[in-house]
Amino acid sequence: MIKITLPRRAPARPGFTRAGGRHWQDNLRALPYGCHPLAASIAEDEDGYCWTGETFTADRVNNAGASCVWDHDCYSPFGRGYCIPDRGTAWTFGVCVIEACDFDGMGAYCAEADDKICEPQGAGKLSLCLERCDDPGGGMGPDHGCSRLDYACYPSVTGAGAGVCLPGCDFDADCRAFFDIVEIDCDVPSGTCTPDPRF
Repeated sequence: MIKITLPRRAPARPGFTRAGGRHWQDNLRALPYGCHPLAASIAEDEDGYCWTGETFTADRVNNAGASCVWDHDCYSPFGRGYCIPDRGTAWTFGVCVIEACDFDGMGAYCAEADDKICEPQGAGKLSLCLERCDDPGGGMGPDHGCSRLDYACYPSVTGAGAGVCLPGCDFDADCRAFFDIVEIDCDVPSGTCTPDPRF
């Protein structure tokens, strides 16, 4: 069992849980509680803790990858969906995501059949469910599998030829803002950034 220090604004009845091979969402205490994953323990049997769900919404259509302004614009199974806003980030016009999509039992909420892909975010970070595309490096918009005109189809770090829709670029500055590095350029025909620092 991993212990963590809970913030002071916590409810009076927090609890800890371990997935133990079961679907981690089955460890719900009582709504609006949910089992929150710990990014630091992704490789250690998916530890988590019981806490109030960050975002419970009435939306029942998976819109991961769609534009958004508020968390409540996004589909949020078990309170794991939210909006990455465009203010202060390079996610233009915001994007809906579902985090921890590779945790036990979450695959159904980020399915290829729904044009979604569960994209790893690197060591110590939770995976994000985003829109899937079928023409990595091909260009921006619906012709290349991204429903949003401002998003381009990038290769997925999961491999197997899959693609993931990420903010497209028109200028080098777009890439430098999104990836927060200087040595990167915009490949204008594809709308993607190169070299891709995710690989």
